Amino acid sequence: MLKIADSAKERILHLCAQFRRDKGDDPIPAIMWLDTDLNGGSFPSGVIIGAYTSAQRSELGGEIRNDNGLEYVLAVADDYLPKFIGKTLSFDGNSYHLD
Repeated sequence: MLKIADSAKERILHLCAQFRRDKGDDPIPAIMWLDTDLNGGSFPSGVIIGAYTSAQRSELGGEIRNDNGLEYVLAVADDYLPKFIGKTLSFDGNSYHLD
């Protein structure tokens, strides 16, 4: 389904380390789509990263995926799935891209 490039993996792992330091909990990264039309144009459309806590792991069940050694949840509405299917998530130092 979705491939994770090394650049995205490194950035997500960095964010997870920050989460772990700040919250004292191991996160499960959530890859999401932010739609500018749904946020009043405050932010451009694109991929954002959120997190579930380790306590939520059992609730996530089969939603946890793994690619390139990174566990994650693809937390997007069905309408946005085509943006991710067959794509590779990368990070250019400023933002995530689906290539």
